[in-house]
Amino acid sequence: GLTVRTGTFESPVPDFVLPPETRRGHLQLLLPRDSAPERGRHPVCLHLASTGEPGFTTRTLFTTPLVRRGIGALILENPFYGLRRPARQFRCSLRTVRDQFAMNYTTVVEARSLLAWLRREGFDQIGVTGYSQGGVMSAFAAALTPFPVAAVPRGAADAARPIFVEGGLSKSMNWSKLNEQLGEQARSYFARCLEPVTVSRFPPPVDPTLAIIVNARHDGFVPAQEAIALHRHWAGSELRWLEGGHVTAALFIQAQRRAILDAFHLLESKQAV
Repeated sequence: GLTVRTGTFESPVPDFVLPPETRRGHLQLLLPRDSAPERGRHPVCLHLASTGEPGFTTRTLFTTPLVRRGIGALILENPFYGLRRPARQFRCSLRTVRDQFAMNYTTVVEARSLLAWLRREGFDQIGVTGYSQGGVMSAFAAALTPFPVAAVPRGAADAARPIFVEGGLSKSMNWSKLNEQLGEQARSYFARCLEPVTVSRFPPPVDPTLAIIVNARHDGFVPAQEAIALHRHWAGSELRWLEGGHVTAALFIQAQRRAILDAFHLLESKQAV
C-alpha cells in the first residue's frame, strides 16, 4: 500500500570533507500509494540515522505505520554507513576523530538541503526527526532551516561534549591510542574541541512551538539535563519523557510515533490558521 522511490545525489559539502566512496548520497522516499507527489499533498518527515544504523530497513519499519496514516518518510543513508561506507572502515566503526566530525557535519548539511528540496518539490508540511545521533542531527537541521518544520528530536542532547567524553558512548573511544597520538590527555583535548558543538549556539527553529523533544529519564548516554537545556532554549517547545534508559527508551516506538504525529498536527493547524 506504499509508493517507494529511491534516489541518489552528490553531497553538497566540499570535496575534501568526505572520502570518495562517501560523497554520493542515497535516499528512499515512502509515500501513501494514493499520494500525488507532484502536488506535495502529503506531509513528509525526514528520518536521520542513529549511531551504527546502516541502510533503510530499521527506519522503514518505524515509519511504515506513519506513512499509512498519511505522513510520508524521507530516509537518508548516513554518511560513512551502509552504501556510503569508506573502503577501509569496518562496518559502522569510524576509524578517526576526523571521520566523526565529517559525518556529523555532512549529515546536518545534507538534512538542510533535503528539507529545502522537499519544499521546492511542493511539500508544504515538512518535518525532521531521528533518535540518538539522528536526534541531535535533526535538532541542528531544524535550527538551521529558514522555514517552519515539525521537529521531533528523540534521545537528543543540546551539547555533544558530555555524550562523547562522559556518557556511555565514551567507552567506545580508543583513548589510549589517542593519548599516544596526541602526547597529552585525549579526553581533555576532545572535550575542548567539542565545547562549541551545541544546538543552543544557534537560534531556535523558526517556530519552536512545532517541536516535541522526546528523551529518556534515566539515559546513560544523554544526560537528562541536556534534554532540558534544549527544551529551554527552544522556548515554546514540548518535552516528553520516556521511562528507562537510552536503549530501552528506543523500544517505546508507539510513543515516539505519537510525538511525530502530534508535531505534524500542530503544523497542519498553524497552516490552516
